[in-house]
Amino acid sequence: MIAAYQRISRADGDLGKDGKDKSNSIENQKELIQRYISHKESLQNLPVMDFVDDGYTGSNFDRPGFQKMMDGVRSGEIDTIIVKDLSRFGRDYIGVGEYMEQIFPLLGVRLISINDNYDSSNYNGTTLGMDLVVSNLVNTMYCRDAGKKLRTANRVKWRKGISTASSAPFGYQFDPNRKGSYIIDPPAAKIVRRIFDLAILGLGTREIAMALNDENAPVPSVYNREHKAYGKETTYTIAPVILWDSSRVWKILTAYVYTGAMVLGKSQRLISGKKIIRIVPKGQQYITEGTHEAIVSREEFEKLFEKDFELQCEETTLVPVNLNSWLELTDTPEDVQKEITNLMKAELAGGSKTGFSPYKKEVQSMFDHRWLLLIGKKN
Repeated sequence: MIAAYQRISRADGDLGKDGKDKSNSIENQKELIQRYISHKESLQNLPVMDFVDDGYTGSNFDRPGFQKMMDGVRSGEIDTIIVKDLSRFGRDYIGVGEYMEQIFPLLGVRLISINDNYDSSNYNGTTLGMDLVVSNLVNTMYCRDAGKKLRTANRVKWRKGISTASSAPFGYQFDPNRKGSYIIDPPAAKIVRRIFDLAILGLGTREIAMALNDENAPVPSVYNREHKAYGKETTYTIAPVILWDSSRVWKILTAYVYTGAMVLGKSQRLISGKKIIRIVPKGQQYITEGTHEAIVSREEFEKLFEKDFELQCEETTLVPVNLNSWLELTDTPEDVQKEITNLMKAELAGGSKTGFSPYKKEVQSMFDHRWLLLIGKKN
């Protein structure tokens, strides 16, 4: 089977500065690949399957379409991959080279890059030509340069109090009339206000969590799923019923955004394309007061911490968890179950890291879950 892989990312500058360059559009890539196959007699009668990553950077390989395609490669279903050019496959010089020179030859997979005039079947037993090496290096540098420009553009917006996040904080939603601004999400804001009211009364985070659970108040991930707030926090926990706990309450109580201020640039990616970040000190963050309606006043917010509101954390042991049991207990949707399972299998086979660090125990897929006891109190 032939895998026709297409990828595009505005973050990588694939559509040009004004976003109007359609030469790299998914439609254009698909049409080019189809035309190429139709003119190659050796490929014409083979089944073709499209794999698409729309909106995913090429600086890493943590892309759903790419990982699904690699599952097909590992199972033996796919033996040929065709891309418009190597930058569609990836912009990581080392990673792309590893696939081209080690992984694909080992798996017997033919890689074709149309615009680079590259067909791996012509390079059996030889190294890549200098033109392809330079092309891969240019793609890497282009991605890093585009990322640097994007970060610079984001900082300009942050100074103006304009959010570049993909989702608004719990209690807010994006203002449809002002891009990058927040407006109140009444049902969620009511829960946020309730948390602050209880804290002001003197309750600790554990007591607040218990009160919210007694009132059947949904946690952010459940609320967002029920209200189809895609792009927001939708994480699943190991418990069959997702409940409020001290850490969730603490996260809201310490979020200055609820005073009506925009707080941006709170974390920084240390390596382009990698999930290695550092928390930026508060003094270096971009804070703009009065950008949206407050859920709690600044005086109330500061009053909480004047009373020395603390979070105590006691770490417990790692608990081995069976992947299938965990997915069933958390009531994870079937499509998400399948995606998580495939990502775990891919990591076990030497693919991209998921953060779960899965391992095999007999025939079962396992991972270790770290339990934390979090207790908030006022001194």
